[in-house]
Amino acid sequence: MLDANERESSGSGVKAVLRPSFRHSVARNGFVHASVLESRPFAIEPDSKERISEPVNRDEQRQALPERSRVLPERNQALLEQHRVEIRALNEQLIKVQEAERMRIAGELHDGVLQQITSLVLRLGKVKRQVPPDSEAKSTIGGLQQELIKVGMVLRHISHEMHPALLQEAGLPAALSAYCEEFTKVRGLLVSSVTDQSVEELSPGAALCLYRIAQEALGNAAKYSEAKKVEVRLTRSNGTVCLSVSDDGIGCAPDQLGKSGGLGVINMRERVLQLRGTFEFKSKQGRGTTVKAEVPFRPAS
Repeated sequence: MLDANERESSGSGVKAVLRPSFRHSVARNGFVHASVLESRPFAIEPDSKERISEPVNRDEQRQALPERSRVLPERNQALLEQHRVEIRALNEQLIKVQEAERMRIAGELHDGVLQQITSLVLRLGKVKRQVPPDSEAKSTIGGLQQELIKVGMVLRHISHEMHPALLQEAGLPAALSAYCEEFTKVRGLLVSSVTDQSVEELSPGAALCLYRIAQEALGNAAKYSEAKKVEVRLTRSNGTVCLSVSDDGIGCAPDQLGKSGGLGVINMRERVLQLRGTFEFKSKQGRGTTVKAEVPFRPAS
């Protein structure tokens, strides 16, 4: 038990750290009444003096939680959008580098390898004329000539795929029609094309984008779809140019895109998005595949 002096000393020490309402209870009763404690929640700081701290405002804490939970998703969304912009800019730069490299390789094939093959075919023809008509060597030389001509056709096709000179010279409709005809001869897949001649005025960048998409779609059809025929359509209406490539092949399920041409689909989509267009890839097992790209019409300057 404490005597009067000890109680007074202890009481004054306690009152020094109490809020006014607590001090009033101590002054009147000599202790903090339970009703006061229940009405004003407080926390005891875990230090050596065990003094009573300021009361914790639970309402303020509850109000702060929704604010924190709202700010964090907004910050994450902003970072995600920033990363998307950076990745798109990187993809655009990679496509530009890829096109420059394709142009370089196509030039080397056309001006180097194809010229050498043509020279060999001509020299073999000269040798063939010097061989007696009844000699077996004559037919052998003739066979070599035909093989070299086939190799030249394949290399020419590759060169045109990498850098379509006709696209710059005659525009997208003519270049696309010529490519479909050549694709039929080289790959053995029947490709029909319907092109709107008014698209000839399309800007070079947009024309190259749609040309590359047609190449990719036809290549996928020949490799994976087991199609018998493919239809390519190029139209223009209401300020929009639309390219569609449809085949009658076996199609594929969405989860198979990553296994067969998945990267090509991503590449096609990225090219269209750079021009602020729309891209669709529709495929069902047994019902064929359709690739559709629409871009705003921008005339060549």
